[in-house]
Amino acid sequence: MTVNGKTRVRRAREFPKAKVSEQLLKKFVLYTLSSQIYNELYDQIKAIYPAKKIEIRSSEIFELTKEVRRAKKEEETEADVA
Repeated sequence: MTVNGKTRVRRAREFPKAKVSEQLLKKFVLYTLSSQIYNELYDQIKAIYPAKKIEIRSSEIFELTKEVRRAKKEEETEADVA
């Protein structure tokens, strides 16, 4: 089964959102500043366009909903216990 261009573009756009939801803010900031994010983004984008260089120009922090805050708090509590 092949993946069409629109699906690849959608996956590349959703990639950062998925990474944010997987990690705590502190870990995501470190991930963003490391070269790991560039390598993973390049892997997502190279199937769409033959890019040579990837740059992140800006980032935004959106206000968390109460449910997300509660989930993050529970996650942090579980991490502290472990």
